[in-house]
Amino acid sequence: MTRSSVVNASNVGILSESQIRELSRISPGAKLGEPMSEYTHFRIGGPADALITPGSISELRDLVLFAKAEDLPLTVIGDGANLLVSDAGIRGLTLRLRGTMDGVKIRDKSIDAGCGVSLTKLVRRAVNNGLAGLEFATGIPGTLGGAVSMNAGTHLGDMSSVIETITAMDRDGVIKKAEAKDASFGYRFCGLTAGGSIILGASISLKKGDWSILKGKMAELLARRKNTQPVNLPCAGCIFKNPYPETPAGKLIDSLSLKGASVGGAKVSEVHANFIVNVGRASASDVLELIGLIKNRAKAEAGVDLELEVKVIGDLSVQYSSNK
Repeated sequence: MTRSSVVNASNVGILSESQIRELSRISPGAKLGEPMSEYTHFRIGGPADALITPGSISELRDLVLFAKAEDLPLTVIGDGANLLVSDAGIRGLTLRLRGTMDGVKIRDKSIDAGCGVSLTKLVRRAVNNGLAGLEFATGIPGTLGGAVSMNAGTHLGDMSSVIETITAMDRDGVIKKAEAKDASFGYRFCGLTAGGSIILGASISLKKGDWSILKGKMAELLARRKNTQPVNLPCAGCIFKNPYPETPAGKLIDSLSLKGASVGGAKVSEVHANFIVNVGRASASDVLELIGLIKNRAKAEAGVDLELEVKVIGDLSVQYSSNK
């Protein structure tokens, strides 16, 4: 038996033996006690009781209904780009929607894409087909599902500006299609996922553009990202939301002389102060303590309550207490 298929109390968390048997029937590829550090861009995270990559929408529905029937916690992730996972790991079922349900179909001036397609691939497909409007997402890591769920974007635009319709599954396994205007998009927020729905795919409305101009714009944005962000170190993107449109969180943190501040293996990037990087076996506790330090300084010295942009998930009964 492989490490992930060994059943013992240390790597299945709250799952019972009968639940494990049923899970193995629904998803034979389920991995038990899988370290989440292998599935997040931060390279941080303890074991997931069960990590599953559903191969189809029907399998995903079966898992959603199984979790509901067994009253198990259900966590949905994409590529782990904007996640900090607890050192204690994730209880219940963790569904990883990356490299699955990742079809892309070009339709004149729009694209239909599945939740598991990478945003990088989607931008390239759009540009290669002479479609403009997604360039703002150049270099943003993660999947389409994750990008929609957090309304990913930059100062040039966000997902809500190009989404036409969204297909999602609720926690009862019911699939619905919603117009973008009904998704309650906000700054790094999507009401559908906040309400528990799982993004399955989206239709993206674009415009015809000049292929050579679009390629040039992509290259320019990639170069800028490389020069202004710590792209060569494990991180989870921006840690905090910008407190005000005219006050980027990075500039605020820089003004507090916190670039280079560190706790354990976690360090405030010296390239961009709104990034915390893993410089050597950082734990979630290290990152959360550093987050707490930044928040306290911002409140005490600038009167600003910084709000997290990075999603902190998993068993946080111990780690997150220092950051409340």
